[in-house]
Amino acid sequence: MKIVLLYIIYKVYNILLKYCLVNFIKNNII
Repeated sequence: MKIVLLYIIYKVYNILLKYCLVNFIKNNII
């Protein structure tokens, strides 16, 4: 159960990180 929770947190963290990175790049280009 703990491992599943960690996996979900890891996945969400990666998605948020990619989203922030994409927004950051877009803001810098524009």
